[in-house]
Amino acid sequence: MKNYLAHRILVLSCLLVLLSNALFSQDSRENAAKLIEHSINEQGISEAQNIFEKILSDTSQYILLESELNVLGYELARQRKLDEAIAVFKMNVKAFPASWNVYDSLGEMLGWTGDSESAIENFEKSLELNPQNENAKKNLDQIYGNISDHENETKSEFQFAHGASTGLMEAYFGEEPPGLTPKLFAPGLISTHGHFEFACTFSPDGKEFYFTRRADERGNNVIMVSTWKEDGWTAPDTAEFSKYGGDHEPHISPDGKKLYFGTTRVKSGEDSPSYGIWGMNKSETGWSKPVFTADGMYASATLDGSIYVTDISGQTEGGIIKLSRKVDGFQEPVRLGGGVNSPENGIHPFIAPDESFILFDCHRKDGFGGEGDIYVAFRNEVESWGDAYNLGAEVNGPGIEFCASLSPDGKYIFYTKNRDIFWVSSEIIEPFRKLK
Repeated sequence: MKNYLAHRILVLSCLLVLLSNALFSQDSRENAAKLIEHSINEQGISEAQNIFEKILSDTSQYILLESELNVLGYELARQRKLDEAIAVFKMNVKAFPASWNVYDSLGEMLGWTGDSESAIENFEKSLELNPQNENAKKNLDQIYGNISDHENETKSEFQFAHGASTGLMEAYFGEEPPGLTPKLFAPGLISTHGHFEFACTFSPDGKEFYFTRRADERGNNVIMVSTWKEDGWTAPDTAEFSKYGGDHEPHISPDGKKLYFGTTRVKSGEDSPSYGIWGMNKSETGWSKPVFTADGMYASATLDGSIYVTDISGQTEGGIIKLSRKVDGFQEPVRLGGGVNSPENGIHPFIAPDESFILFDCHRKDGFGGEGDIYVAFRNEVESWGDAYNLGAEVNGPGIEFCASLSPDGKYIFYTKNRDIFWVSSEIIEPFRKLK
């Protein structure tokens, strides 16, 4: 018993010593990131900068961690406090000038806010410190691609007033159809200088044409519509359901009975707006009132009413998913396999009505630069997806190519290139079909 008590006393004594050491060795220094965050929220950027300079003058008095400043910068960006976020990322660069990651983060934020020149400088510095930084390479691709898109967009200005009759009496606005070389679609009417046009769809009879137009660099998207009437096509005008803006990427189902589009609106039973896919039904008097249809981005419908979308809400691992139709909505999402979501997730899917192939875009190492290229993948006999194939240098280039769709007759692929809408013969995918 005596030996047992002595052992217990010894153990307790050791524990007390360890606890005492822990208590007295606790770091009493102030946390730099928290001080800066508090100052930004309470006093503004200037005072936060003063506090940061004080911290740098004697770092031994503070806990100053690169990772914590980086987290703070992204949190401020999430709160849409973009100037504050840039200021914090610049502090991180000054505090840790030998870190490739601080330049990478600052470059991202500068790119998001449109300061391309400064973003390029920071990404190039990051690559100088870490030549393997794939994020910097991808972002530089996107920035240089965006510059290329602006330089190469059409110079054609509007030729008609919104909604005016054009007198054009032929399919596809009387444009000469393309072959295997892509052509700019309807310059001066659909594709116009100084505007970003993308994501288009025709009604099955070819007499309604919807597409997205953004009037300025960071402005609202609106959905435009042209209609082939007795006296010809009307010039594009804002669709009635898109008068308030913020809508984009329309898609008419193969049977012409539904129109899907992406938008930020208030869903039934909710108080604040959120992004999703909304849909309308076609009747003899036009389109019904839009209603929320599904989570996701860029819907494309099949003959049986199922839709393929980009998963942006965490339903799966991201990428392109299928929502199979059921009586009262859609079944649980299924993420596509094969080359559709590998090695990088595909986005903006257009599914062939019979589901025999899918067009999509993404940024991959075999691409031609920019933010994305157009790819095609084919369904095989066991209903799984095969490899994805880049449509090549004729279709893709140094800028962003995205939002592909197929004409109702299946003859042409429409997509966006150089901030304009292009089209090309769908025969361009046939050599790849033989490879599946």
